[in-house]
Amino acid sequence: MTYPVGFNSSQHGFAIYRNKIRKINFATDSISTYTLDSSLRQYIGLFNASFNSSQYGFVVGGYNTVDGKRNDISCAYRFQFPFDGVGGMLGGNLSNGRYYVGGFNSSQSGYVVGGKSSAQGDTNFIEKIDFPFDEGIATICANIIMESDGSTIGIDGTDFTTLFNQ
Repeated sequence: MTYPVGFNSSQHGFAIYRNKIRKINFATDSISTYTLDSSLRQYIGLFNASFNSSQYGFVVGGYNTVDGKRNDISCAYRFQFPFDGVGGMLGGNLSNGRYYVGGFNSSQSGYVVGGKSSAQGDTNFIEKIDFPFDEGIATICANIIMESDGSTIGIDGTDFTTLFNQ
């Protein structure tokens, strides 16, 4: 069973699972598949979240397993557009590593919602990442108003920053 995450630029959609990336060209519906260096599994694990800015796609959180031990991931890994198969780069970090997180974005910021942490259990807060997020730590900006069972999903359909600031 696979649990890929995805993000998009204006011309392409991307599906990512561990060190595999599928790039979908919106104009032609053609698909390219890339294999990243397997060492990226320490940054791109399972049950992570994704979102995008105008310049980067981000994969954040998740977990990986090394020598039978689960390691929660706190970093944001960035892929610069237009992605052509060359690896990404590390960005900033979440306040703590966690998995089963949701992600969404406005034109100025990305948000990571809820999830589980091996150290803390279920988490019920939202972290804000200001673009380009090339360093630093995300800011806790709100609590989730409902009880979380740890599994979270986010969706990006509207740029709420622009919508509400008109």
